Amino acid sequence: MSEEKNDNMNENKLNIFGFVKEFLDEILNDVKEDNDEKKYEKISDACSELYNVYKGKPLMEKNREDIDYDNPKIRFAYVYRNTPLHSIILFNIISTVNTLSSLMKQDSLTVTCLGGGPGSDVFGLLLYRYKNKIKEKFSCALYDKALWQNCWVNLVNCLPVYDLTANIVFMMFDATQHENPCKIPKCQLIIMQYFVSEMYKYREKFSKYFKSIASTFQKDTLVLIVEMNWFQFLEWINEVMSYAGLESIEKWKFIDVDAGGYDETLKKLGSHYTQLSKINPKNKPRTFAENVRYALWKKK
Repeated sequence: MSEEKNDNMNENKLNIFGFVKEFLDEILNDVKEDNDEKKYEKISDACSELYNVYKGKPLMEKNREDIDYDNPKIRFAYVYRNTPLHSIILFNIISTVNTLSSLMKQDSLTVTCLGGGPGSDVFGLLLYRYKNKIKEKFSCALYDKALWQNCWVNLVNCLPVYDLTANIVFMMFDATQHENPCKIPKCQLIIMQYFVSEMYKYREKFSKYFKSIASTFQKDTLVLIVEMNWFQFLEWINEVMSYAGLESIEKWKFIDVDAGGYDETLKKLGSHYTQLSKINPKNKPRTFAENVRYALWKKK
């Protein structure tokens, strides 16, 4: 990787970690324990829980319990472990795929993030626009089943710091309720990052749900899916996209993400990092990315 690219990556991480700390400051207030020490102990357990689930195999178990993102300890652990890397992954994919980087320069761009969580996908979009000095206003609809309210508020508040303008709306949805699917706004791009694998447990319901909403997509709408490299997920996702009538334009590819070199930027997380690392040295934001794959489809 070139020295220039490494410099760019480090700058992006610096921005992301600074805002992630603000997210975590707010969530920590929601954790109901007597003091911060006890809060971090509970959050450390939640980090281990998420690590065990996101190894892949547990997501395939039909009888597993759904991850409770309404629990502030889980919310904290998810933002702490995943948001920085997920944002950087999306930034890299957009930078690499010409179809997506060209799309970002369009006027009146509208993007929908399904299972967008605390806003990791939105951060990736903002980073790309910030780095490429794209000033035109764009719209983004973020759908999730859990309420990430304090994260969403901070996400909107960060826009002036980036000197960007965006219309971001947040909607709740349940991707297993195909009888009453949400109405997706007309958009040019739909992003699902590490979301479809969580639906593997609900394969039949999600397939019907996605087919229902895909029937309302406008022609040439792009669908970007980012997932871990488990063939069970990837083959099933291919089937879902075909069932929904979408055309494959980028088959599953690995993305070269330099997720190392976090030592300096981790300091931006302040006491969150020092306290969690003291409890368990493995409690760090995710830095591995060798198993990340993405694919792109288009509405015919």
